[in-house]
This record gives sequence, C-alpha cells and structure tokens, in this order.
Amino acid sequence: MYFLNTKNGQLKTSTKGPLPELDALLPFPSCLPPAYQGAIARHADMGDVRLSRLAYHLSPASHDLWNFLMTEEERLHDARAAHQTIVGAMKDLGTIPILVDAFADAVAFYPDGAWWLPCFKEQQTCLLEATDALGIGEGFCPVRAMLGAFELKCHFPIPDLLVCSTGAICDDFKAIVQRLVERGHHIHFWQMPHVRDAENDEPALPLPNGRRVPAALRDIVEHGLRGVLQTLSTHLGETMTDDKLRDAIRRSNRVRTALSRIRNGNLPSLERLICEMLAIHYCSDYALCEKVLARLADESDALVPDETRKPVYWINPVADLRVMNILEDAGGRLCGTDFMFAHALALLDETVPPLQCLAEMALQDPMAAPTSARMQMCVQDAERLHANGIIVSRIPGASHCAFELLALAHMTSLPVLEIEVAPVTDPYAPSLLTRLQAFVENLRPASQ
Repeated sequence: MYFLNTKNGQLKTSTKGPLPELDALLPFPSCLPPAYQGAIARHADMGDVRLSRLAYHLSPASHDLWNFLMTEEERLHDARAAHQTIVGAMKDLGTIPILVDAFADAVAFYPDGAWWLPCFKEQQTCLLEATDALGIGEGFCPVRAMLGAFELKCHFPIPDLLVCSTGAICDDFKAIVQRLVERGHHIHFWQMPHVRDAENDEPALPLPNGRRVPAALRDIVEHGLRGVLQTLSTHLGETMTDDKLRDAIRRSNRVRTALSRIRNGNLPSLERLICEMLAIHYCSDYALCEKVLARLADESDALVPDETRKPVYWINPVADLRVMNILEDAGGRLCGTDFMFAHALALLDETVPPLQCLAEMALQDPMAAPTSARMQMCVQDAERLHANGIIVSRIPGASHCAFELLALAHMTSLPVLEIEVAPVTDPYAPSLLTRLQAFVENLRPASQ
C-alpha cells in the first residue's frame, strides 16, 4: 500500500489492483497520442497475457506508462511506414540511441528487449523453439529470444541497420549475435574494451561514477562511436554536427532528470522497474518518453510509502515482471536498483565535446567492468539509500550472474538473498514468496 499527499496535506490511500481496475480509470486526459491510448486489456487479448496476472498502481499516469510500453512495436511500424530508418542497437544499453536520435529521420530500439517476450506471452510463442533449432538452447541467457524474433520476423520490424558493441560483453550475447550474422544479418560492430582501474604509471581518466580508468580507453570507445556515426551518416545521407549531437544529449538529460526523480521517489516496484527500463532507448520515442516520465515523476514525488515495508536494494532485472508484485506481497519495497545499465541513468556532461561525453558514458557501463567493481558500487548505493538488505536475481543461463553473490559476501554486512527468476515463475511463485517473506521478515525494522 502507498499513500498520496493531497493538496491539503492529508494522506489518502493509493492502492494497487488488477488490470480491470486499471482500465476502469478510462477515460482521462492522456499525454499519449490517441492512436496509443485505450484499454491495456487489448494488449492481453492480442497475446500479452502476462498483463492479466499483474497488480498495477492505479493511476492515470501508470496507465499511460503501460500503454507507452506496450505500443512500442506499433510506433516502430509507424516509423517504417513513414520511411524512417530503423536502427537496431544491441548490447550497449544506452549509448547508440543518443547518436541515432541526433538524426532527423532515424529511430533506435533494442532487439535485446525480446528477452521479455516469453514472459509477456507466457511462453505462447515459437521464439525459443526457433532458437533451439539454431543451436542456442536453454543453457543461454533468455536474451536468446531475440534470435527467434529475427528468425521468425515477428514482434518488431527487421531493422534497416544493426549496430552492436563487442569486446567486453557477455559470452552468451556474442554467440547469439554470431548466429545472426550467419543467418545473413549485417551488423556494424564497435569495440567496447574491458574497463579496468588505471595503474599508477599510466595516464588516468576520472569518470563521473568515481572510477579512474586508463585514458586510452576513451580513445578506443570514441573511435568506435565515430565509426558508427559515419555509418549512420552514409546510410541516411545526413551530415552530423556537434550541435545536433549536443541537442540529442540535452534531450537525453531531460529524460534522465525525470528518471532521477522517480528513482528517488516512491513509485511502486513494478512501475519503477518499467520506468527504469525506458532509460536504455526511451521506448523508441524521446518526446513521448519525457512526457510519460515527467507525469510519473510528479506522482512519485507525491507518494509516501507504507513505512512498515522494508527497503531492499535489487540487483539485475527480473525475467518475470510479476516478481516485483511478489516482493511487495512479502513486505518489501525497492529503495534502489542496479538493472545492468547505470550508465544510462546518470546525467551526461553537456560541457565536453559530444563524442567524448558519450565515450565516457559508455565506459561507465557496469557490465564492461569486473563483477567486483560493479558489486562495490551496488553496495555503496545500497548503503547510501539506507537499504535493509540486498536481493540478487539470477538470470537463468546468464554467464554474467556467476559471481555476484560471492563478491557481495566480502563487501557488505547487509543481508543478501540470491534467487533465480525464470521467464514465467508461476510454478515457483509460492516457494518464491516464502523465500522473500522469510528474508524480509528477518531484516531490521524499516524505520532503523
């Protein structure tokens, strides 16, 4: 339960409810164009049946958030019909979409996001069967669903251009992208180096996140981004300028500012997860994303959480969205997160040359650094946010989840729980709720 500050300073209950109660809010003034408004239930009727199993924050702003998320495919098809260039950005989670946004007739999205489709569709697709047939089986991260979407040409329009970071990325993704190339998809690769601490005898670059890395790494990333920029310019026939790039960075910062308010506010866990996921590419529409998030930020500022719920810090996104509901059923609430893309949330430095700014942003990618460095930053963040405990959600088959718990054990005195979250958790929901309840109950009281 949450409470809403009213204008007279009193509190009123702000509850969560099922999909019919969320749709019962209609009609209301929406910040979305009419084509993207309407009942959320229509998406469940068209195959996203998981939506019917979730409990929602009952507000018009939340309703707009879900409609915005669930109409991304429609917007991409609308972009194709308008002869815009669709760029599929893969793996870097936040950097390339800013470059793409600087061009007048291009839109970027992440095919990686197909990893949620088995959840939304409750496994009622042939995506995973298609990946199995191509040799990418259950031993791989659920992002393998992306390969099935390309193979079956469903769920998103096939991009006109594909761009992918390589180097310091997970082994699963490298294998999946290799299969895409073998299946005839041309991909422009750019190098993401392993991000390590600078040694005493080499020039160091201080990053906004507090790390000091070898200065040469920025040159490597900037060179790669310049190559992507050249490919985009050639394909689109548009000359790129620093002024256009600066405008795109400013737009990104406006969205990041709204996200910062939401992250520091009290939006319920499920909606907060969705808001943060928008950070990586703004759901293919910066302008609409800013409107949706600004409205949610206002609401988040007005919400006051039930102080009996204990604050926890959550590491890694969940494969099944319902787990965010289960956390609150167990008496917890999100006070902080690391969903693998902290670099897409921090404000960008508008005073430095644009490509330098974006290179430094990419170097803050927590997944390009050692697990120990990422976990140390998580611990510092959890302590700053007064978390009473830390939950690590393992992603089945993901190689980057192997040592997070081990690293945390040597870094913090906070209680830590590790769970594994399947794309659909229904068979395990009772035991998962029991584990989360036991963990939350044994945390110190929320007020301490």
